[in-house]
Amino acid sequence: MSEDEDEDDELDKIPHQELEEGSRVAVRNTDGTLILGTVTDLRDDTAGEHMVGQQTLVDYWAGEGIEVDEDEKVIDVRLSGSASHSYSYPESRVRPDITNVSGLSQDKAPFLRLAGYETIVDLMEADQQELASVDNISDALAARIKAHVGDLPDKLASMTKSTDEFGIECPECNEKFDPQNEGAIEGDKGEIFCSLECLHEVYE
Repeated sequence: MSEDEDEDDELDKIPHQELEEGSRVAVRNTDGTLILGTVTDLRDDTAGEHMVGQQTLVDYWAGEGIEVDEDEKVIDVRLSGSASHSYSYPESRVRPDITNVSGLSQDKAPFLRLAGYETIVDLMEADQQELASVDNISDALAARIKAHVGDLPDKLASMTKSTDEFGIECPECNEKFDPQNEGAIEGDKGEIFCSLECLHEVYE
C-alpha cells in the first residue's frame, strides 16, 4: 500500500456526516495540510462532472496523486484566512464541525468553540479531561463526545500539529508562516502564500 493510500485510510477514520452551507469544516488539501474553512455551496454536480479549468475534479486530483470517486459530491469551501473566493473539494476531503457530534446540543457547542474546539478533528485531538474543563461541559458530556468521535489517528495528528503549531510552508519562498496572518493570500489552485509578493512571483 502506498503512503498516499495510508494517509487516505487515516482520514477515512474521521466521522463524516451531512454538511450544510455555512458549516465550519476541516479540509485536507492536495499538499496534505489540514486546514479550516467554511462551506459556501453544496453543489449538484459530482466530481466526475465538475470542471476545474479544462479537466474534471477527478482528473485534477488524480494529477496530484489522489484518487477521487467520480460519484462523490462536490463541496465549495472558503478556506480560513483567504479572500472571498471558494474552492471546490470532493466530499471525502472535507470533515464537519462539532455541531455534527451526537449528543452535543446547540447550546453547548458555543462554549467548546470559544475554547478553540471548532471541528471534529479538534475534538479528536483533545482528551476527555480537557473537554470537561470547558465551561458548561460536564464530565458526562465530555465522555459522550469522546465516545462518539474517538481519538485522532497518529499520522493525521502529526500532520495537524505541524500545520497548527508551526504554520505552513509558502510554495514560493518555502518559509513557514501562519495562514491566519493578515498578509497571507490564497492562489487560484488552493495554495496559500505568505504574501502578495510571493503570489505574484508564481503567477506572473
